[in-house]
Amino acid sequence: MTPKTPIHVSISWVRTRYPRPSQLWSFLEPIDKDFIIDNFLHIILFEGVPDEHLRHPGPLRNIVTTHKVPSKIRSYLQSIDKSHLIGHCVNLVFASAAKMNHCVYCHKTYMINWEESCRIRHWGELKVVHNHELELSCCGQRLSTKDYPSLANKPKHYNYSKSDYESFIRQKPFCYSGIHHSTPIITLAEADLIDDSHRWRIKPCYMPGIGGLCCEKMECEKATLGIGMSKKHTGNEDE
Repeated sequence: MTPKTPIHVSISWVRTRYPRPSQLWSFLEPIDKDFIIDNFLHIILFEGVPDEHLRHPGPLRNIVTTHKVPSKIRSYLQSIDKSHLIGHCVNLVFASAAKMNHCVYCHKTYMINWEESCRIRHWGELKVVHNHELELSCCGQRLSTKDYPSLANKPKHYNYSKSDYESFIRQKPFCYSGIHHSTPIITLAEADLIDDSHRWRIKPCYMPGIGGLCCEKMECEKATLGIGMSKKHTGNEDE
């Protein structure tokens, strides 16, 4: 349960209580986002930004130079995905010891060597294919209409309703559920992500993420201000 008011912690207190980046990440995941932001701001405003973050270009320096005043920093932190916020917190406390990456498919920040949490929800259209099967255009997953008597014998171009769609995704809620990827899948050998019908769950050279958008179109560099991002995403050397 998240306390109603900030604890107002210090970096040294956090390092003592959570000596490894993965421990701090696990602690923060269920915590209320506003509570995390309050303590993040308390540290950088009252304890100051550690010199190791200011000497070289990096996510934390990007935050304080881009947004400058507390109200704008708060607005930025409230606007980003919670995984990016947690990444910024872990980076603040552990700096270069916190090894993170950015997933090019679900567009979340994740800890390196702790990658089993990629979830991509369906975003495609539902259509009828041969043998009375329903298929989602985003990933090619199928269910037989025999499982849904109300949907059987519909014409090929039947316009499925929202409830039809929801019935399908209750059975198979994700395009993909597995490890994160910091670079796109290019070949079948790299993927190991095929369903029982031997169809791609994550298609080669393809970004299923949110509406099938890649990091550039999702403006991930702007959203993260560099947290987890590397030369694979930005064209620059790793920080």
